[in-house]
Amino acid sequence: MARKNAARVKQHRPHQPTETAASPMPADRWINFLTTATDSRVTLAATLLVAFLVRWAVSLGPYSGEATPPVFGDYEAQRHWMEITLHLPPSRWYFYDLSYWGLDYPPLSAYVSWVCGFVGSLIDPSWFALDKSRGIETSESRVFMRLTVLACEALVYIPAVWWFVRTQMRDASKQRKQSVFFVLLLQPSLIVIDHGHFQYNSVMLGLTLLAAVSFMRGRDILGAAFFCLSLMFKQMALYYAPAVFAYLLGRCFRQPHGLVLFIQLGVTVFVVFGLHLLPFAGSLETLKQVFIRIFPVARGLYEDKVANVWCALSIVIKLRDWYSKERLMLLSFQVHEKTILVPLLPITLLYLENPTLVVWFTNVAMFSMYPLLRREGATLQFMAMAALWNMLCGIPKAKQLPLLVYRGILATYATMASILVLDHFGPLPARLPHLYVVLNVVFSAGCFSLTLLYLTYSQVMRGGRRNVNGHAKRD
Repeated sequence: MARKNAARVKQHRPHQPTETAASPMPADRWINFLTTATDSRVTLAATLLVAFLVRWAVSLGPYSGEATPPVFGDYEAQRHWMEITLHLPPSRWYFYDLSYWGLDYPPLSAYVSWVCGFVGSLIDPSWFALDKSRGIETSESRVFMRLTVLACEALVYIPAVWWFVRTQMRDASKQRKQSVFFVLLLQPSLIVIDHGHFQYNSVMLGLTLLAAVSFMRGRDILGAAFFCLSLMFKQMALYYAPAVFAYLLGRCFRQPHGLVLFIQLGVTVFVVFGLHLLPFAGSLETLKQVFIRIFPVARGLYEDKVANVWCALSIVIKLRDWYSKERLMLLSFQVHEKTILVPLLPITLLYLENPTLVVWFTNVAMFSMYPLLRREGATLQFMAMAALWNMLCGIPKAKQLPLLVYRGILATYATMASILVLDHFGPLPARLPHLYVVLNVVFSAGCFSLTLLYLTYSQVMRGGRRNVNGHAKRD
């Protein structure tokens, strides 16, 4: 009996990377300096302060759709949703003026918009006056909007990262924990999108991370609730759904009281979804409109030119000529540059096991978003965040990696640098106006595909080793 109980405890015991195995990084020197001079609480406060200052510095730059009437961009979309949720009843939220940034995010995102709009209207009602405030770009309203992103991240994403670090590094020193926490907080891709381009992806990603950490700790009901909240904030979290569903279903089959867990999970999902959809349940038409707006089949496979396999293939194979919109919707709906944030979250969490992969993949992800950021005038923020990230994590040395891997990383960086230089300074053939953007798309998609193959292979091999060692049955 004692052995069985020990095995159950071990099931949720996170992988503990040893301190000797952890390669020192420049961020360690910064944290060690702080901890030598002060106590750990001051070090944590300094870490958070630097993280907030970096985000605020990025937010001083341009945002999506700045000074581009009449439609503007994502900034205006988020502000407009605060406007309509503040002044209209929920039954009209998903119907109101769909030609001008109609609400197309799930209910939790709308509720957060209402809270932000309510607080902002207490400061200055003109920021969110119905219809009259369209396109407002005063300096005061910009500061408020930027602060809402920072506040949402501080409430959800940053605590989730800290909980993850404490869970995965229980036996590590305080200095090492804070070093990793510092690096994860300065993940550049999320910062330039949320605080530069302007979105609230940190809420969805933070809720997903809270769900993942809950699963690591064996708190499946809490994890399911967090993941439902993530889905109710942004439908892009559906990309994680197959993995979450498979994990929870496996837990139901493996546990002695699996049926009870299954019922508890079902009730949790029903309650969370039901509470969010309740304000729209007064009319079947209203409820139907919510789902029509959340899943925009008519909008097609992707927007603009993005670094995914489907966009890269379309250079040779015109997918839209072969498949209907409904099939493309099932394949991957509304793929855009920011979608890379979805796989980037779980890959970033591998930093403790494979920092080289995480740093390399993050650099490629940043590179893939360059066309979007350059179009918005955020090249400076792009370069600064990429430089800061690599400075904190350090550049891998040849003796630390297999020669083939080291040369592959150097070749990747050289190729990306060449494309960036050509895109910025090189001549553009008149017959190929999108040449450098397409090169970015094809190269980034290739790197992402290689990463998928590598991680799939690693997962299969790890599963095979567990079966050989006889651990699978205990798990």
